[in-house]
Amino acid sequence: MTTNFRADVFSGSFAILAGVFHLGVYWGWWWEPPADGQTFFWRIGLTVVLMVVVAIIVGIVSGILNRNTSERDERETLVSTRSMRNVAFIYSGALAIIMMEAFESSDPMVLVHGIIGAFVIGEIVRLGSMVYYMRRGY
Repeated sequence: MTTNFRADVFSGSFAILAGVFHLGVYWGWWWEPPADGQTFFWRIGLTVVLMVVVAIIVGIVSGILNRNTSERDERETLVSTRSMRNVAFIYSGALAIIMMEAFESSDPMVLVHGIIGAFVIGEIVRLGSMVYYMRRGY
């Protein structure tokens, strides 16, 4: 695996964990759900900052450890493209469902957490597709 592929897999895994954390808080599995929109946006903002910092650190460490490997190859580019196509299907379906729910639900937190859930499911599909296509030989 190349440097970009390793950083991509690690960053995707961290994004899944962050999304599961926020959904778990919303469902009351740990901590307490955000009382208002401002608290929610602060939590999301801190998570995004943390994800960017982790992605930068992983990219730097991976680049240092894999100095002699190629940055990206043709096979991994094809795998990433096919995986992103699969995620586009997930996002399209999730967007349609969220838009239908927007007219029935009056709670904005439900819609926002639906979007977070769509991102988590999309990232799981993307990483699963990448593993599948790498093993299949594309």
